[in-house]
Amino acid sequence: MKAYFCDWGSRCYIFSSELGTKYLWSKKCGVSIHDLSIDVQALKALGCTYLLSAVPIENAAALGLEPCGSWTRGDAFWQISVYRL
Repeated sequence: MKAYFCDWGSRCYIFSSELGTKYLWSKKCGVSIHDLSIDVQALKALGCTYLLSAVPIENAAALGLEPCGSWTRGDAFWQISVYRL
């Protein structure tokens, strides 16, 4: 497990109460997070650089998150939105 964490890269999962207990959101779901409440400075202090989300974050600018783009491909289940902290 140490090699997996140290050599591949670490990650942290954030769940939004807006989305309830469903965790798999496809690129066709039409869902977004309207009011994500996270401590961006605390994430930066932990070394976090990017936030990847399966659904768009509507209040990203208010949180100080910079949208970097959104990616998918035809046969992919997800569309991943990337934000720089």
